[in-house]
Amino acid sequence: MQIPKNFIKYIIMNKTLTRISKKLSYILRHHPEAYGLTLDSDGFISLEELKNNTKIDRETIEKIIENQEKKRLEIVGDRVRALYGHSAMEMKYPEMDIIPPHLYHGTAPDNIARIIAQGLKPMSRKYVHLSEDKETALIVGKRHHKRPVVLTIKAQKAGENGIKFYRAGDVILCKFVPPEFISE
Repeated sequence: MQIPKNFIKYIIMNKTLTRISKKLSYILRHHPEAYGLTLDSDGFISLEELKNNTKIDRETIEKIIENQEKKRLEIVGDRVRALYGHSAMEMKYPEMDIIPPHLYHGTAPDNIARIIAQGLKPMSRKYVHLSEDKETALIVGKRHHKRPVVLTIKAQKAGENGIKFYRAGDVILCKFVPPEFISE
C-alpha cells in the first residue's frame, strides 16, 4: 500500500508546527531574554521583533493558532503573546462577567487531602488553572498522575463570595480557591 504524498506532507508540516509551537511557548512563557526579546507588561511582543530574532513569521504563528487544540497563543493587531503559563511576569486577563455554576480541576490523588484542607493554590504558577468541563480537567490531571482525581469547583458561589475568575483562551484562571468551594 502506498501512502499518498499529501498525507506525508501533512505529517511533516504538523511535526514542524509542533516543534515551532514548543519553541514559541518556551520563548514567550519563560525565556524571552534568551532570544534578545522583552515582552510588554501584558506579555506581548511585536510580530516584527519576534520574526527578526527567531525567524518565526506571522503566517507560521497563524497556522499554529489555527491547528492548536488548546488556545495557547493569540495575535492582537501586530503583536503576539502566550496566553498563560508565564513564569516571569504577572499578566492581566479579562475578568469573567458570567461565571458558570461549576468549574473543574484535575490533580494527582496525593494532593487531595491538602487541597481539601487548604484550598487550591497556584503553587509554582501565577494562577490556579481550571477547566470548564470534566473531560478537559481529566486530561490535564493525567499530566500529574495516571489516575487523576477531578475536583468540582463551586465557581458561581465562589464568585458571589468575591473570588475573581479570568479567561485565558480555553483556560479559566483564579488566584486561589478556598476549600469551602471545592468538592470531590
